[in-house]
Amino acid sequence: MARSDKFTLTQKKYTIYSDFLMNFDKNPFTGYLAVATNEEAVKNSIRQLLLTNKGERFYDARKGGGIRDLLFELFDPLSMEAIKLDLRETIQAYEPRAIVHDIEVVGDINSNELSIKIIFGVQNIQNESFELDLHIERVR
Repeated sequence: MARSDKFTLTQKKYTIYSDFLMNFDKNPFTGYLAVATNEEAVKNSIRQLLLTNKGERFYDARKGGGIRDLLFELFDPLSMEAIKLDLRETIQAYEPRAIVHDIEVVGDINSNELSIKIIFGVQNIQNESFELDLHIERVR
């Protein structure tokens, strides 16, 4: 005889995305590693993905944003659109938790700086958008 509750509808579970913090801080209350959840976890992941150079990861040489290489390019409207397209494709390929709504790129040719603003949503949070601001400049 089969149980009737085995075949009832299941409730949809709320997915919580979590990642460890990059500096491996401890939670002061539990003593375990501190975690970033939902939008903060996705922001940190996108930031690390875009700041990683292509070829820097051991087992996936294509993974990374490669935006540091773009600091030495001439910034014209065509190259800005190419940067936007490349960043969008990188995020869609390697960060499935994020839904990219818009990317704004502003380049300064005199000081070799890029300002990037990414507006995105998170898969498990409906009708909200979040912003990630990156400012990349040449150090040397």
